[in-house]
Amino acid sequence: RAVEASVGVGELDKQVLRELRSWLARAGSSALAAEPDNWGLANALGRLLKTQGRHDEAEPLYRLALKGREEQLGASHPDTLASVN
Repeated sequence: RAVEASVGVGELDKQVLRELRSWLARAGSSALAAEPDNWGLANALGRLLKTQGRHDEAEPLYRLALKGREEQLGASHPDTLASVN
């Protein structure tokens, strides 16, 4: 309650959301280290990092996901083409 009184509920929600996203990024990175061929996870983690403004970290994950889809589905498959976008 002291935090709510000092910064307000809206600011508290923002702080909690920032911490949750940070935790998810760490957990996703650990999971991807255990499953490096999980392209869906790489793509999702890339999206999360991008929303955090961590574009330099997101780009290699997007590239990993794209490479996996190209190898599995082919370069002209709709899912692969959606990854390029």
